[in-house]
Amino acid sequence: MLKLNEFATLFFPLLPLCMGQKPTLERDVSFLSRLSYWFINRVVSAGHRRGLQLSDLCCLGDEDSAQSLCSALQQQQHRRTEGRSRSQESGEEESLGGNTSHQGVHLSGPALLCHLYGWLRPSLLQVTLLRMTSDLLALLPPQALRCGILYCENQPVFDWSGLTHALALLAAVVCHALVQQVCERHSRMTEVRVQTALTGALYKQALSRCSIPGCLPSPAPSLTPLRADVGRLAELPVSLSAVWSSWVQGTVCVCLLWRELGPSSLAGLAVLLLLVPLTSAVQRRARLLQRSQERVRGERQQLVQEMLKGIKTVKLLVLEAWFQCRVGIAREKELETLRILGFLTAFSLLDRVCVPFLVCVSSLGVYVLVDDGNVLTASQVFTCVCLFTLLRSPFNLLPSLALHLTQTWHSLCHLDHFLFSQEVSHTENGTLSENGVKKSCLEDHSDWCSNETLRETEANTVPLPKHGVSTQI
Repeated sequence: MLKLNEFATLFFPLLPLCMGQKPTLERDVSFLSRLSYWFINRVVSAGHRRGLQLSDLCCLGDEDSAQSLCSALQQQQHRRTEGRSRSQESGEEESLGGNTSHQGVHLSGPALLCHLYGWLRPSLLQVTLLRMTSDLLALLPPQALRCGILYCENQPVFDWSGLTHALALLAAVVCHALVQQVCERHSRMTEVRVQTALTGALYKQALSRCSIPGCLPSPAPSLTPLRADVGRLAELPVSLSAVWSSWVQGTVCVCLLWRELGPSSLAGLAVLLLLVPLTSAVQRRARLLQRSQERVRGERQQLVQEMLKGIKTVKLLVLEAWFQCRVGIAREKELETLRILGFLTAFSLLDRVCVPFLVCVSSLGVYVLVDDGNVLTASQVFTCVCLFTLLRSPFNLLPSLALHLTQTWHSLCHLDHFLFSQEVSHTENGTLSENGVKKSCLEDHSDWCSNETLRETEANTVPLPKHGVSTQI
């Protein structure tokens, strides 16, 4: 399902290229086909047989087209700008005794966030409710399993008629799967809509700047560093819904565990809280080692290329031992990095497999050792195992969500600065129509965004030094 969602995320933005060819594929399909993206199989099979053509695709609906999305975001921006200008004019009339000043509207703060919130408020509410419903429905299978086990414990061995509990367990699993798929579909579609609208707004702003004399003829160089920012900001609705649903799911799981084990459930929570930062540190170290491995591999490949192409045969014969030593050292560094990375990968796999059992054993062991009267039952064991499995996902998700939201905030500041920091209207002569101040092509904003993005990239990645052999010789 996730691969189909990723394919649909890449497939739907290509559909506006064939406007007017065919009606939308989702119009006449069933609910299950729309959830599972089964209607795209015809296009996929046609792409395997031959190259896709415009006649194989279809047009988007009016509400999902790029023109409609960009127009909706622009209308929301105009409404907020007009409301802000009216409030400023009324405030100036009150302060100056009716003397208004004809100044341009300057949007301070994250204006883009306000525009996106006003535009996507229904979609955000829908995605959040679906995410919370999906997480709460994930708690129904453990409870249905608990009720079924309790029913079996109170019945004779050969007189079991718990068909109702089995059907309830199956219905809970099916409902959770359907709601999760609906939530995933709405999340991906909201992400695609935000990305389409922001890309259109950026190109429109860049083209308006390129129309001024002295600017670059193409807006692509100024928009290249902002593509990653657009992608992060498009994932913001999914991240916000995950934050809310994680807290709700974690709280409900803790309450249910407290009902089953009492204070002994805190032992498993303590183990889980201790392992979360350790897992995050291991993942961070693994990412750094991967970047270091890429750097060492780049050094070795560059050295071999210089040895084979940039140096003459006589010089190669003279310096053959020196080259062999340098390549061997680079290869040893790469193998050492791979060895450490293998240990970290093994620890991550061990953490993924053994931590749920370790958490359950710690809680159940404390429950048994605290009081001799505490006797574990099958319903308690299976319910606690399921609840701890569900509880581990929010605990592991929150640290990565905090980092992702921080990066999204920086991306939001970059895009807001590019779009609204010096928003002006130009006449045909290249002068300002309201402010009366001559402006250049506003390349400083794109340069600022490029410098900030470059600084963040240099801070988060390991630089690849240029190793020149000929200069050392």
